[in-house]
Amino acid sequence: MRPALAAAFVALAAAVTAATPPAAAQGLPTIAVGAAPAKVVEVVRGPDGGPFIRTEGGRWLRPRVSIGHISLVTAQAPPAAALPPPEGLLPQSTVAVGGRDIAAAWLAGATDRYGHAVLGDGLEAGRLAVETAAGERLAVDLPDAEVFEDLTPRLADLDGDGRDEVLVVRSHRDVGAALVVYGVTEAGALAEKAATPPLGLPNRWLNPVGVADLDGDGAPEVVTVETPHIGGILRVWHWRDGRLVRGASEGNVSNHAVRSPVLGLHALTDVDGDGRPDVVVPNQSRNELRIFSFADGRPRELATVPLPGAVATAIVPVPRGLVFGSTLGDLVAISW
Repeated sequence: MRPALAAAFVALAAAVTAATPPAAAQGLPTIAVGAAPAKVVEVVRGPDGGPFIRTEGGRWLRPRVSIGHISLVTAQAPPAAALPPPEGLLPQSTVAVGGRDIAAAWLAGATDRYGHAVLGDGLEAGRLAVETAAGERLAVDLPDAEVFEDLTPRLADLDGDGRDEVLVVRSHRDVGAALVVYGVTEAGALAEKAATPPLGLPNRWLNPVGVADLDGDGAPEVVTVETPHIGGILRVWHWRDGRLVRGASEGNVSNHAVRSPVLGLHALTDVDGDGRPDVVVPNQSRNELRIFSFADGRPRELATVPLPGAVATAIVPVPRGLVFGSTLGDLVAISW
């Protein structure tokens, strides 16, 4: 069933409600546009999972979203990390915090040896480091031909053993990027467990979307966007017998603006109410949102939502909706 969606583009000073009939009544997106007095420059996920919005001038806000309507309240800045950043942390990167055998994972060893600069500053990581729940620090250092072309590791228990794996993008100067899975071995080392095939050409990159059980079989899928600046392929990978096995795909998507350090232009959230996460990504131009269900193992497009500006910030879920910023400086809410 195609979900009823509404898109609201709102001023920061006051809520703007769509003037056309609500989406539920007409089966089409409803759009309202407001001229924001201050540009939205950042949308981030807070400790509670909800969005914090920063505008030019450093003002922070939090949204309240309903069908075709959004209001904003002034907020304090999201809390800073409880612990100081580890020594050598890659600039612009974040520390992933876990609750299983890996307490934290981060990228370090900044280097300019790769020369791609797809994430903005020309620096990539030569080292992946973790701190275990027992307080031990482990690391993997890459050879000169490779870098971690990423800004945050992702922690997920792929094999259901109660221990986390670390997912990170690794790029080779000759064959481009691959998604690599690392884990802590029984011997206490951080080691590679699996990897997708590299994309095959220099300076070809991928941006992970996340990990979720998309089809309800009890096993998580890994979702990526390959070459988000060149054609953009949404790809699902299945974890089977310790390997990442290629699954279904869909073209004409993107989840990254070239030279930007913002990686989260996507979401995994249940849009159609079937209890399974759906995949939300912009199209290649980032001026539409495309929403896919993989409930039967294949991509089924639930909706396409046209946008008056391109997606520019992270897309953050809210109850029955999504919030993000556009290249026009507007705050955008999609609700269903």
